[in-house]
Amino acid sequence: MSDSADQPTVSHVAEKLHAYRMIEDNYVGGVVHIVVDDGNVEQAHADWCLDQANANGNPIDIEIATLVAALSDAERRELADLDTYPR
Repeated sequence: MSDSADQPTVSHVAEKLHAYRMIEDNYVGGVVHIVVDDGNVEQAHADWCLDQANANGNPIDIEIATLVAALSDAERRELADLDTYPR
């Protein structure tokens, strides 16, 4: 996502993650939980999540992992600080 118009926002990714967690059996949030729940916000962790999502082949997991990987470390920290769990 080199064009800034294509750059996801933290709020957009949070909304996607919240919606994903609303789906039955996805409460943990897929592979990106190691970033958003465990605070592993560095690019290497986001890239690992994307690799795992691609290997698993779940299209929603791939979409969210792609968005998370496109965020900066600071944006991933901001995302990790948000509560994206369903209530």
